[in-house]
Amino acid sequence: HPNRRLPCVSMGSYCSDNTDSVRLDLRPAAIKAVRHLIATSRRRIAFMSTPIQDGRRKGYLSAMRSAGLKSELIAMEAGPNLRSRSRHFISQYAREHGCPEGIFCQNDDVAIGVCRGLRDLGFRVPEDAAVVGCDAIEDTEYLECPITTISYPVDEMCATAWKFLQNRMKNPRCRPQ
Repeated sequence: HPNRRLPCVSMGSYCSDNTDSVRLDLRPAAIKAVRHLIATSRRRIAFMSTPIQDGRRKGYLSAMRSAGLKSELIAMEAGPNLRSRSRHFISQYAREHGCPEGIFCQNDDVAIGVCRGLRDLGFRVPEDAAVVGCDAIEDTEYLECPITTISYPVDEMCATAWKFLQNRMKNPRCRPQ
């Protein structure tokens, strides 16, 4: 029937307000990631991302503020080929501003590009600049120096989404979950 909506559950840090959703709040994990960098005696810690306004950025800013450190936002334009663009962007940034001691990246693709770009300039990762990613993609394990990354509770998220979907199919008019 054309007026009947298919049951749908959105998942992630960006979710539709029009569907049931399993939202991922990355703020606590970002705070832990930045605290990890601080614990390794890094003081100049940057956050490199496309223009996002989610928990990663908020967590970074919160952790830096709590530690009494100056935040350093490195903003790239959104678009395709994040690894390649991150590689060139961090190279240019480091030549112009010097290399941060730690870089918390929006995701692992940015982190992989950052690692390559820093190595292109002769910086050592993690000795000269520690890099932390977000997503826990398998590629991070195969770098010359595996990077620290934030992993999501994917199994739990999927189990919750499955429960929401089953409930929605049984009770199409139930309140948003």
